Amino acid sequence: MRFWLGMIVSSCLLFALGGLVAVWDQSADDSLNTAVQLSRPAFYPKDQPQPKAVLVGEPMFDFGTQEVSTTSSHQFLIRNEGEADLILGVGETTSRSIFPDFAQPRIPPGGEEWITVEWAIETSLEYFRESTTLLTNDRQMPSIPLTIKGRIAKLLETKPDHLILEVMMADQINKVDFALYSKEVESFEVLKHEFKTVGLDRYFSAEFIPLQVRDLERLDAQGGYRAIITIQPGMDLGRFDQVLQIETNIANRAPIEYNIRGTFQGKLSLLGGQGAWDPKTGILDLGLIRSSRGINLPMKLVVRDPENTEVKIEEVFTYPKDGLEVTVGERERLGEFYAYPLTIKIPRGTKNMNYLSTNATGRGEIYLRTNHPETPNFLILVEFAVVEQ
Repeated sequence: MRFWLGMIVSSCLLFALGGLVAVWDQSADDSLNTAVQLSRPAFYPKDQPQPKAVLVGEPMFDFGTQEVSTTSSHQFLIRNEGEADLILGVGETTSRSIFPDFAQPRIPPGGEEWITVEWAIETSLEYFRESTTLLTNDRQMPSIPLTIKGRIAKLLETKPDHLILEVMMADQINKVDFALYSKEVESFEVLKHEFKTVGLDRYFSAEFIPLQVRDLERLDAQGGYRAIITIQPGMDLGRFDQVLQIETNIANRAPIEYNIRGTFQGKLSLLGGQGAWDPKTGILDLGLIRSSRGINLPMKLVVRDPENTEVKIEEVFTYPKDGLEVTVGERERLGEFYAYPLTIKIPRGTKNMNYLSTNATGRGEIYLRTNHPETPNFLILVEFAVVEQ
């Protein structure tokens, strides 16, 4: 069993306790091993054997450089070189962002205990310096201050911050790139990477090539890579979102997550929508809809493929099922191509629902499945909310 010592002993708590201090004596039983004392343990009488607390190593640890919103830890070793049990307690800390953890508060003569001090970088200041204090029943060393210090900086950066690929052809191989670099670390390695969006990962691959000198100078970077993303054909038409997770060997730096968003176009496309349809984002924005009125929005799925004249819409799926409907009309000529009329419908009397992008439920979806041999599927993201009159 481990004991977590949250080092937040507020003045309100101290006032409420009215100065009450828990006292430990030599006759204490095994409860020492199942409870954490948040005060100074009592000294043994002077005429009895005494403990001797020894901090092995330095009382200050310099972690070097660490990023904001990250946590880390360091272990300090306490040894008992006395003739009686050394008992540990918890003293003051300089902030809420630092706290120690140890397994046993009682260290027998000749024993040792590792003290794990964890800290969280919660400030954007350039330097970090915080301390926590262990209390002991050693009269010669009643307190042991432990200090953590270092510099706060961004260890890993990307340019651009994310990729937005407005229009790509779904039947072609597409390549895009971004810079992954550090202004603090001269040389680092990409240990592994992973595309996190389930179902789309098989279409994506990444290659990391060291940046050239001129690129490093332009970015004011010490080291970095050009990340080349290759997207294979075969994905559904419409919008996609992908996340690339990259792990490096930079200390005190968690894996970075890089967002890639884009829209695929092909020989199937949408027309109409009275301005609600944005082909660059793949989003149909219906806005706020009164339940008493509903909405019927005409659109067309256009087939621009003279080599495949028998393309049909085989199935239509909607989310949510109750509230978002699509009807498909008979095929019609549209110049040298042909199209299928679509009606996007929110029926009158639909219950209140929210599928705006800012809501936790996310967007609605329309999924058209066709028999086109190259790009059979079309995903339409739908933003809307139904409200009462």
